[in-house]
Amino acid sequence: MIQELYIRNFAIIQEQRIEFEPGLNIFSGETGSGKSLVLQALELILGGRAHVKYFRKGCESWNIDASFDLTTVDPSVRGLLPEIAQEDHLSISRSASRNGKTRVLINGHLGSVKMLQSITGRLMNICSQGQQLDLIDATFQRELLDSYGVKRELSESVRAAFEVWREKKKQRDTFADAHSRRTQRRLELEALVTELEPVENLLGRREELENTVKAQQVRAQKAEIAKAAW
Repeated sequence: MIQELYIRNFAIIQEQRIEFEPGLNIFSGETGSGKSLVLQALELILGGRAHVKYFRKGCESWNIDASFDLTTVDPSVRGLLPEIAQEDHLSISRSASRNGKTRVLINGHLGSVKMLQSITGRLMNICSQGQQLDLIDATFQRELLDSYGVKRELSESVRAAFEVWREKKKQRDTFADAHSRRTQRRLELEALVTELEPVENLLGRREELENTVKAQQVRAQKAEIAKAAW
């Protein structure tokens, strides 16, 4: 579980340290007191996207730190975490500066936002308005069933088998499409051959016609000469 959240120079928050206790923790306050900023800071710890609006006025950078106790996390979940997060305590730090530089530290080691997502996404989830719509999403339903009703090893083996089947199906569809195109081309060529078959009977016809034309030209010339002599 998350134990502590430290926020510095984040939006309207100059510095805030929040400690969490086991069980239910409640934030209350008037509108504009900064409750949503705490959630936004947690979203950044989960690997959320940073925005320019997060910089406190007059400050060049912001920093968010969070610490987690992993001793209470289910062993099946801990086994999926990368080696950098295999200790009983997890410390995460994320910062950004106005010049565009960002930094993610995981247990004191440089990490990436993608790595951050792969770790904290298995430890914490933020449920906001409208997220009940996930319940009608088939992918979300399957993930719920796999996490509660199926051993992870079995679901992973099924997933791997499905990926192999999908790749083989893609190859089969490619071959079937190529075969269909070749068949269509063969039919086109056969039709063309059938259409050109009568031409075989006209072999040498051009030479014959040329000779006929030449003979006619010779006769015409002789007739002209005879006429002139007469």
